Amino acid sequence: MVSLFKRKGAKTFTLGWTDPETGEWRQASTKTRDEKKANKMKRDLERALSKSSKADPIVRPKRGPLVAEAVAHWLEVRKRRGKSNWPNEEAHMRLHLLPVLGSAPIREVRVRHMREFVHDLQQKVPGRGKGVDAGTTSQEDRRLAPRTVRRIWGTVHKFFQDMTLDEVIPTNPCQVAPDDLPPDVDKDPEWRATALFAVPEVESFTSDVRIPESRRMRYALMFLTGSRFGEAAGLRFRHIDPDHEPLQRLLIARSYGGYTKTVVTKMIPIHPVLLSMLASWKLGGYERHTGRRWTDDDFIVPKAEGRMEDRHRARKDHLIDLKVLGLRHRRMHDTRRTFISMLRNARVDRSLVEKMTHAPRKSMIDIYTTWEWEAVCEAVLMIKLRRGCGSGASGTGSR
Repeated sequence: MVSLFKRKGAKTFTLGWTDPETGEWRQASTKTRDEKKANKMKRDLERALSKSSKADPIVRPKRGPLVAEAVAHWLEVRKRRGKSNWPNEEAHMRLHLLPVLGSAPIREVRVRHMREFVHDLQQKVPGRGKGVDAGTTSQEDRRLAPRTVRRIWGTVHKFFQDMTLDEVIPTNPCQVAPDDLPPDVDKDPEWRATALFAVPEVESFTSDVRIPESRRMRYALMFLTGSRFGEAAGLRFRHIDPDHEPLQRLLIARSYGGYTKTVVTKMIPIHPVLLSMLASWKLGGYERHTGRRWTDDDFIVPKAEGRMEDRHRARKDHLIDLKVLGLRHRRMHDTRRTFISMLRNARVDRSLVEKMTHAPRKSMIDIYTTWEWEAVCEAVLMIKLRRGCGSGASGTGSR
């Protein structure tokens, strides 16, 4: 239907109609004051729209891209911009949002849909192969962990917020009441207190000959620098700075080749045990692992073919190494928790530990504090670790 009207204060007539392709309301000036001419233009437009409808009787107004299409484009942009967390974001969308809303037009997603989504998410049980035993674990214990639900929701919220900023949708539908989301707590309240490696266990990971040499080197980097796996995987030989005393320096500025999680560059003193292992690795270990000599641009601990190590394979290797050493299960990321705990147990100043492992605080005192290199080295030397030899695991923490 076409409307003919005059705007308030206007002298010419205006036509208004619904666009059959987009469903949007359109307006155009007739540029005439003559009502007969304006009505003729209205009839002409009605006939044109009628012919378009008859030519394709099933024409429906376009409702914008589907959620799945918008998600695919969004993830591609995130990957192209070097966002280090895009693989996790892809998994969140593929496993949780797309099965529920992937086929829906994005403009039709409403707040009630997202509230239902987050409520259902809290009742969701992961598929097989997620580390749960359906025969021995209750339905409640097998549900997604509260922190997992919050991370998924954070990714979904970020996606719809970007769609709002890009003007794909008018508003972000991810609006929930405070009690719609679960509390930010561990699924197992007993777990975090035990997510730690004892010093003898650290020595086993870095010394036991039953662990392949390349993996011992990777464990040493993670246990003695507090780096995340992506940061350790992205370390190259050029990041070792030998021109510092009393300890050499390791530059951590990359994660999987991109920016670190906090976009902060860290300078970590090289512990004597790590320095000794790096020296042995340079002299022959790297060549035994890859079949060639290392260069400054090579990753310190790559795959055998020289490419960057893959975290999924590294996780599998970590589970194997735990069994070989007879140790109970802990995550590979708990190497970072262990490094921080060893420093704190040695009474190292909290702000200094934060400087080495996290983004700096925003308080004025922290901004104006510059730690001397000697003080940072003294902190690392407080970690009493020795490089052992032999094949016997300590057995500490085993079950």
